[in-house]
This record gives sequence, C-alpha cells and structure tokens, in this order.
Amino acid sequence: MNIQILPNPRRFAPACAVVTPLLLVIVIRSMLGGVSTAPAGLAAYGPATDSLPVIALPESDQQRRATAWSLEHLSVPPGVSPMDQIDAPPAPVETIPVTDPEPTPVPVIIQATPLDAVKVTSIIGHDHGGFVGAMGRVHRFGEELIPGWKITIIDAKARFIEVTGPDGKVTRLSLIN
Repeated sequence: MNIQILPNPRRFAPACAVVTPLLLVIVIRSMLGGVSTAPAGLAAYGPATDSLPVIALPESDQQRRATAWSLEHLSVPPGVSPMDQIDAPPAPVETIPVTDPEPTPVPVIIQATPLDAVKVTSIIGHDHGGFVGAMGRVHRFGEELIPGWKITIIDAKARFIEVTGPDGKVTRLSLIN
C-alpha cells in the first residue's frame, strides 16, 4: 500500500513563489527594528483660531491711487446671458467673396506633321554617319525617313537625329526610352 503524505509539490510552486518574497520582507523589517517609525495617529495641534491676525499699516499715496485705479478699471460689468433672451439670436451673415472668373486660355492648335507617327527606336552612329532604326526599318544617313523627309544628322552620343523636310524645315527626333 502506497500512502502519499505530501501532496504534489508542483501544485504549490506558484503559491510559494508569491508567499516567499512576502515572508522575506516581513522578516527583514522585524530584524531592522519594527515596522515604521512614523506615528500612527495625527499629531495634536494647538487650538484652532477663527481669524488670522491682520497687520494694519497706513497706506501710502501711491497705494491709494493704485487701489482706486484697479477698482475703476478692473471691475467687470455683469455679462449678458443667452438665457435672458426668449428669441434665438439672429444667424450670422455670411459674406461670399466675389472673385473674378479666370480667363479661359486660348486653345493651342497643334498642327500634325507626318513626323508625329515616326518613332526612333535605335541609333547606331559613327563619325561619318550611321544607322537609324525607325518604324520597323533601318535607315542610313541621307535616306528619306518618310517621303519628303531626309535624315541629315545622326548623333549617337546625344541620342538624336535631325531630318529636313521638303520646305527646308529641320526637325530633331530623339530616341524613345
């Protein structure tokens, strides 16, 4: 027959963790001379006085003038309570600022040129000319990019070409990213 005298110690571990510091504090305080040295009750003071002594000194002329000025200027007149009125106060007047309408901008009419449809996709250049990839074809220096527009400058370092139109107008086309 197995008889267990002490219960399982794991059940009492949390309780011991709480009680042990409390017991240590009580033991240390009792070793150091008791609880606290402060008196337990309120200290008895002398008899209560109904009034404080007032020291009356004669006022100077400057003090009298300051007192008169403060009574004259610092007295606040009684205010008007909103509860004194039966009717609701009038609604505040809203002012709407007058603004001049902004002038409508003059529409800019962009005239379409045949070069609007041209997309330069690659530029391979050297000192004496080069090649331009545009609209799915490869063009050389001096060729017509589109009818009437001739390639006059290919600059691979700056990534642009210049084409000259039938009227002599020069247009710069940049390489698209």
